[in-house]
Amino acid sequence: EIESLPKDLPETLVCNVADMQLNTVKHLSDIKIPAGVKVLDDLNKTIASVRTVKEEVVATPAAATTEAAAAPAADGAAAPAAGVAPAAGATDGKDKK
Repeated sequence: EIESLPKDLPETLVCNVADMQLNTVKHLSDIKIPAGVKVLDDLNKTIASVRTVKEEVVATPAAATTEAAAAPAADGAAAPAAGVAPAAGATDGKDKK
């Protein structure tokens, strides 16, 4: 949160993170605040950090498609595999007269 006269209100506040290394942080105090602008928040507040993360296993789209193809349709009939067109002459189960 900031406070300023309308004429001094900045359109953006910029913090350069290009020089950040692993296990470093940027604080609100690292932002260059324009003249006439007062920061109302804690200047020690972390606004950016660089950390490592453990590897996350994500389901592949192929696995999701295989599961969807194996699921039966609501009426008990087998659902066609994803991307497969119905067989010629196939109907929706309703006789047309």
